[in-house]
Amino acid sequence: MIKYYESVFYDTLEELNATYKHNHPDVLRLEKQYGNDVRFSRIMRPENIVPRFELYCYRILEED
Repeated sequence: MIKYYESVFYDTLEELNATYKHNHPDVLRLEKQYGNDVRFSRIMRPENIVPRFELYCYRILEED
């Protein structure tokens, strides 16, 4: 099961790709807020969908 926390949206692909660096301010903020074991997905949508670039923060929960 996945627990969704927060998304951060970007205007350009370059801004989204910058989040792969472990010291990116948004990544550091989300890890501080939700814990170091959160995971991130990077989503790029088609040009006609706005916002187009998204950093998706979540945690995988263990099932009982």
